[in-house]
Parts: sequence; structure tokens; C-alpha cells
Amino acid sequence: MMENDKRNCLYQVIYAVSGVTGTDGDELIETFRQGPMEVDKRDFFEIVQRIESLYDCTLDMNFEGPYRLDADEIVNKLLQVQGGIKVE
Repeated sequence: MMENDKRNCLYQVIYAVSGVTGTDGDELIETFRQGPMEVDKRDFFEIVQRIESLYDCTLDMNFEGPYRLDADEIVNKLLQVQGGIKVE
């Protein structure tokens, strides 16, 4: 079940990033496999806001820059918020 939750969270992160940046989902998957994705400040705020609204939570992201999105980090934070668990 945990793997499905992780997959669903990752899908939602990719969906949010794609919706803001217009980048194709397959391209985002490849980008995130290579590491964090750098985005501009406005996009960063909008993406984080979309994810926080969807999950009704606060991700406690670094809003001082650099503005990088790490899909694994965001998914782990979402899983922690959802289940109160620590994901390694």
C-alpha cells in the first residue's frame, strides 16, 4: 500500500509541475531522475501552492531560493503529512 501512496503522490507532483510549466509528464520524469529541477521563482511558488492545496498541508519548503523541485523530497514530505510517518 505504501508503494501505491508514493506513486500517487509522485503522479500529483508531476501533474502540478506540468500544469504550471507546460512541460510534458514524460519529460518531467526523466528530468527528476537526473535530480532536482530548477524553476523560476513564480513557478516555484505556484507549484508548491497547488500541491499544498491538493493535500491540504504545508510542505515547509525553502522559499529563499534556489528554486529547485526535488520530486523525492516532496513525495516524502507528503507521505509524512498524510500518515505521520518518516520515510527514509
